[in-house]
Amino acid sequence: MLKTAFSGYTYVSLEDPDTLAYALEDPRGFFSTYQQKIIIDEAQRAPHIFSYLQGIVNSHNQPGQFILSGSQNFLLHRKITQSLAGRVSIHRLFPFDLNELLQAELLAKDWHTAALKGGYPRIYDVDIPASAYYPSYLDSYITRDIEEIVNIRNVALLRNLSGYAQEGQDKS
Repeated sequence: MLKTAFSGYTYVSLEDPDTLAYALEDPRGFFSTYQQKIIIDEAQRAPHIFSYLQGIVNSHNQPGQFILSGSQNFLLHRKITQSLAGRVSIHRLFPFDLNELLQAELLAKDWHTAALKGGYPRIYDVDIPASAYYPSYLDSYITRDIEEIVNIRNVALLRNLSGYAQEGQDKS
């Protein structure tokens, strides 16, 4: 979506191991390579670049040069020490709402199917059954994102919540 909406920007994903290594090992070189109008996807994977960003933003005073995106809320990530307060605009993307699904003619005819399917774009993009999507989504979210963001003391208990949600879905 960001590539389409901001086609004049260079897109860089820190999911790519080589790009991530570059950002981690040589942040100055990374930012000199990608100097302006850059989308950095999965920016939370290189938490220390936020300090470099603050310096660049302060010295250049050109709003809109960087778009940071990721699967995690940067404000919750304990390794990101720079808040960039006063220098950022935060936009949260939510799943499709009923009006969007109606307009796209994707809303299921019966409420039960619509409720179980939910509004995550990937379900509609690839036509993944909700019963396959949600357990995988919860498991990957819990194992990757939540454990990485927060110091979870009882991971087994957290995983049980995922299992409980999955069992509840199977009974419906």
